[in-house]
Amino acid sequence: MDVLITYNLQCYESYNIV
Repeated sequence: MDVLITYNLQCYESYNIV
């Protein structure tokens, strides 16, 4: 689950940058 949360955070950050 930790991995999933980390992946979700990265995706969110990437979306925020765009």
